[in-house]
This record gives sequence, C-alpha cells and structure tokens, in this order.
Amino acid sequence: MKKIALSRIMKQIIMITMVVIALVPIYYVFVTMFKSPDEYLFNKWGLPLELSLENFKRLMEGETIFRWLINSLIISGFSVLISILVASMMGFAIARFDFPGKSALFVAVTSLLVLSPAVLVIPLFKSMVKLGLINTYYSAIIIYTGIMLPISTYLLTNFFKSIHNDIIDAALIDGCSLFQIYYRIMIPLSMPAIVTAALTNWLYVWNEILIGLIFLQSDKMRTLMPGLSLFKGKYTTNIPLTMAGVAVAIIPTFVIYLMGQRYFVKGLTEGAVK
Repeated sequence: MKKIALSRIMKQIIMITMVVIALVPIYYVFVTMFKSPDEYLFNKWGLPLELSLENFKRLMEGETIFRWLINSLIISGFSVLISILVASMMGFAIARFDFPGKSALFVAVTSLLVLSPAVLVIPLFKSMVKLGLINTYYSAIIIYTGIMLPISTYLLTNFFKSIHNDIIDAALIDGCSLFQIYYRIMIPLSMPAIVTAALTNWLYVWNEILIGLIFLQSDKMRTLMPGLSLFKGKYTTNIPLTMAGVAVAIIPTFVIYLMGQRYFVKGLTEGAVK
C-alpha cells in the first residue's frame, strides 16, 4: 500500500511540475504585456503595478500586426479546411474500398511523413516562381496543405477503419449512396479524429516560420509568426511591446482550442452499435 501511495504521489508531482512548466511562459507573456519598459527593468516576473494598454496602442498604430493576423487566419483556415477535406476523402476510400494499389498508395502517402519541409523548399520555390505565385495566399496554402496531408490521411484512415461495419451495412440497406455514407455517417462519427487532426494542423501552420518567410516576402502578405520574428528584432529592447504581439498570436489559437476541446474527450461512436 505504501508503494502504491508513493507511486501516486510521484505521479502527481510530475504532473504538477509539467503544468507549471507549461504555464510559466504564458504567465510571463500576460504579466509583461501590461508593463512599461521602465517597470519591466526592475519588475520582470511580478504583477504589473499599474495596468497599461500603451503597448497595444503602439501595436495598432501601424496596423501591420493586424494585417499579419488576418493573413495567418486566411492561410491557416483554408490550409486546414482543404487538407482535412482531401484527407478524409482519401482516408474513407483507403479504409473502406478495395482497389488495385490501395496498399501502395497508403504507404506512399504515409512515407512522406519522414520528409522535412526544409528539404522541399528549393524545388517548391522554383515551382512557385514559374507559376507566379510568390507573395500570394495560393503558394502558402498549397504548400501547407501538401505538408499536412500525410499525417491527416494517416490519422483519419486508421479512425475510419475502427468504425464498425454494421453501421455501413445498415446505411447501404437503407439506400444510402457512398457519398451519403461519407458525409452523413463517417464524418459525424469521426468528428473527434477530424478535430484532433484539424487542431494539430492549425497549430503547425499558425506557428510555422520558414515557409512564411520564403514564400511570403512582402510586408503586406507576411503571416503573424514570421512578422513577429522580425518585429522582435526591431524592438529587441522593448520586451513588453514584443509580449503584447505574442499575446495577439496566442489568443486566436486558444479560442479555437476551447471550441474544439470537447471532441477530445467525447467518443461519438459510443453506443452506435448494440
């Protein structure tokens, strides 16, 4: 009994430590963004003595950061939407149909997981230059969609395989077409996996810097994270202003996570087959 109790205590200590490690950077951002540069010099970790919105006023002056925010929302939204749509269709076909080359196709798609996006930058850049898509939304959306397709297809294919055949058979008996089975049955039942894949993809695109710097070179088309990296270099000595920019980047992702978190803990297939 003592060993079991000690083991539980150790697990709790480890969990608490991990939570603290995760929350400390967030605490630092949100207490620093309300401070003036002078206050930050002598009070780096404490709560601000007086809440100041001066940093946010300076962010809004040039409207540059909000342009970057809109660019990130557009590119992330369309990239995630297209990648999930294509991956779900591909996963449904691989999981539920027998056709020549199915195994080879699945292996070929999942093998792309080992490729680093950095390896593809030069050929992709040459292709986008020839197509005239540099400094456009299209180049970033196409590239991000291609990068996210392998992992999304892998996750959704395995989830589609776990759905019981009785559900599919019942739908066919009721006269559903294959497309109706896809969007009326498979998609709703697979919503936890879809949301998980979508949130993972969103976090990747939102926080990605390399592709954004190379393919979106103009200040008008730049996304938030590459913009903030340059912003940080410009305001190296003004840490509170930089943290205000970081907060602007954190809030949309936090809101989206709150909207989708229930799908992580709720199994929609529970009780579907008796």
